[in-house]
Amino acid sequence: PRTPPPPPPQRPEPPPTPPTDLPGYDAPASANLRLAYVLSRRRKEAKRALLRSSGLLVAIAESERLLPPGDAELAKMLRGMLDHDGGYGATRDAAFDMPADLAAAVAAAGDSFPPLSNNAQPILEDARLIAGRTAANAAVGARHLLAALISMPDGTDRASDARARLT
Repeated sequence: PRTPPPPPPQRPEPPPTPPTDLPGYDAPASANLRLAYVLSRRRKEAKRALLRSSGLLVAIAESERLLPPGDAELAKMLRGMLDHDGGYGATRDAAFDMPADLAAAVAAAGDSFPPLSNNAQPILEDARLIAGRTAANAAVGARHLLAALISMPDGTDRASDARARLT
């Protein structure tokens, strides 16, 4: 009797690709949140990783190279507003140990996130409310995150560090 040929060698499974969208957020907002999570772990003078509104603000401002053109313009505009006096870079670097490769840091962030500060939690909740009122698909976008950083869902100003840095 003939012996059957050996099975073909098995190809190794490709490594899993990092998720692109967090539940309820579009890809640009997910990238912003992942970068904010990375920054929360790289905050100087912090006793524990905690996502704060200031980290979210810096993440949006620094995310220009991670985003599609429309959202990249939002990041560029925000960074320009923060750097109106030329001191943004020094302030950012004093607060955070910025990763050299933002895209790699975001890709490695995965879904294991630090807790939210008392200020950041309502901002994310308000971003969902704003998205539900302004977007057809109701996924939170980068523009909704920025809007929630500076205003309440009813349009009144939010009293926050983020708003103070922009005015």
